[in-house]
Amino acid sequence: MSKREDSYLEPHVLRPTITSADYNGEPPPPQLVYEMQTPEAKQAADLLAVQRDLEFVWESLDMVQDLPRDRRDFTLVVTRALWTAALITYARCFGKGGKRTKLTEDDVLRTPNGEQSLRFHRDMIKIRDKHIAHSVNGMETIKIGAMVGRLRPTDDEDVTGMAAIYSIETAVNDETMAKLADLANELLNTAMARAEEMAPAVYESARAAGVDVVKTWPEVIYQRGPVDPGVPRS
Repeated sequence: MSKREDSYLEPHVLRPTITSADYNGEPPPPQLVYEMQTPEAKQAADLLAVQRDLEFVWESLDMVQDLPRDRRDFTLVVTRALWTAALITYARCFGKGGKRTKLTEDDVLRTPNGEQSLRFHRDMIKIRDKHIAHSVNGMETIKIGAMVGRLRPTDDEDVTGMAAIYSIETAVNDETMAKLADLANELLNTAMARAEEMAPAVYESARAAGVDVVKTWPEVIYQRGPVDPGVPRS
């Protein structure tokens, strides 16, 4: 897996911006941005959200490769966290129901490895559904045991105490993580191509609405900063 150039939190422009050359070398006037309220824009926003999720999957799994191998406990904890986050985010790119435009199994089938990728994809969704999305799962074992024994050699057997046994499968093998990262990368290319194809229709939907209508839409103020966790992403 090769490094991707970081593109998080950068605004995307779907058509060329006006340059100073268009104004005889003078700075162009400020342009306001309004949040489009058209179906085409909603689909484009959904696809960009899928892109961001797939980039996160790829980056998370790639980051695992750089973890120190001489710090076992640290590496196991961080690997589990990154793997869990990556798998949940990957599954969110598909899902059933909801209003968000998502990828489908047909998109997976159209990747270079076709049927093989689809089988792997389904396995990943099953792991997410059965082992990660629920607190009681096959990857996590918690048992309470009663200890039976003799405190002294001459004693009869008795219940002498209790023990809590906890085990968890903290890591997945490198091959599986690499395969999921590669599949996410292929699907990212699919989402990017689809968004590019949609760009003209999105732009034309704003043109068709007209300036007066566009200026009634919410103004977009781009800024870096934390996302309000109380506001769900549409």
